[in-house]
Amino acid sequence: MKKHPVIILATCLILSIVFTAKSQTSTKHFLGTWEFVCKQADYDYREGDITIFKNNKKLAVKVTLKNGMVFNAETVKLLDGTLSFQMYIENALIRVSLVNTDGVLNGKVLVPDAPEMDLKASKKKK
Repeated sequence: MKKHPVIILATCLILSIVFTAKSQTSTKHFLGTWEFVCKQADYDYREGDITIFKNNKKLAVKVTLKNGMVFNAETVKLLDGTLSFQMYIENALIRVSLVNTDGVLNGKVLVPDAPEMDLKASKKKK
């Protein structure tokens, strides 16, 4: 039995539209400015804002600490509902992964030579 190329093409097109729509919906759950707390971090790095936005159609992340220091994240990815990014602070690579659970970001922070730390963020009111 020969499959018709138009049916195969239409099926592929529908699947790509569904997966693209799902990806965009997930992105919307992360966009905005979030106030974070990471209680296990050193005092200067414990609190601040995570701003998640689109830059040239790609996700971007900026972290602003309470003391005013600003860090731009690298390698920002959204995969299977988990937002991950990394940044350098004091020449150390910091890796962050976040999941949006009922409007709250919960995640982990990985720092070299330290135990994994918990991070929690709430959406900042406009």
